[in-house]
Amino acid sequence: MFWIGILTGFVLTWLYMSGVVKHLANALSGRLWRPNLDAKSMSQEQWLLNISEHPPSSWNHLGYWKEAIRYERACVELAGLLADRACLRASDRVVDVSFGCSDQLLIWVDYYQVQSLHAFSKVYWQQQQARRRCEPFSQVQIHKGDHMALAQLPESSVDKVLALDNAYYFSDKPGFFRECRRVLADEGVLALTDMVVVRPHGSRWEQFVWESLARMAGVPLANLITQEQYQALLEAQGFEQIAISDITDDVFSGFLYWQQQHYMNLRTFTGRQRWFKIRLTATFIRWFLVRDLVRYLLVTAR
Repeated sequence: MFWIGILTGFVLTWLYMSGVVKHLANALSGRLWRPNLDAKSMSQEQWLLNISEHPPSSWNHLGYWKEAIRYERACVELAGLLADRACLRASDRVVDVSFGCSDQLLIWVDYYQVQSLHAFSKVYWQQQQARRRCEPFSQVQIHKGDHMALAQLPESSVDKVLALDNAYYFSDKPGFFRECRRVLADEGVLALTDMVVVRPHGSRWEQFVWESLARMAGVPLANLITQEQYQALLEAQGFEQIAISDITDDVFSGFLYWQQQHYMNLRTFTGRQRWFKIRLTATFIRWFLVRDLVRYLLVTAR
């Protein structure tokens, strides 16, 4: 029995040191640990991003990492920064277009206590989750629609339009800006975060790379414009007081560092294949950041 114990210990030690146990765990983890997504309370990517948060959250954007070290806190900081730049207040009638999670809606109505909130999403389960979590707040109305759903609202009926970390996906940004100008009351504010390119495309090869990456990320090619072109686009739709802040370093760098640590800590238990979209996003951001090709902006316009 003594020698059997010695032999068993030797074999187990070899299996562990050789990495066989680790690879076996990775193979089994995809079967043994599955997110409870049957009820569609969040996407798989949201589950992965928020898996370490207590209490659970459903944030789904890059976050603002100037002082934050946790994902949930970074997301709250970005939402708060957007709200503060928009001068959000209790008397405001607010619209949130294409919201990514219900957590941001709770910040507008619970922390800033806005008078009314119309929130639009084209994803059914996001609408359902938002209705459930915002049920205690009678001033919240959840609608089906994307960024162009502003056309449903009367003229001059809104004080603030918010777009948190999603405008680079908008299919018709000039049309969106035009609708914002129409629905905003006097002194109303459009506040959003967005990405711009540092310079126009150079060679045909560079243009091909840009367009390929944009298509893979789901970003319309028309949105690959410079900051100067972006401001001109706002001015063309009637906005005059435009403020643009570059927050690239406090968004991209922090997210990349946190995402890498988060992935390394959890990949054994979740399986690597589930991280494809998040890792692909991080790869794009790193490629753009190293070459200083894209900037992340916080924009307000009146």
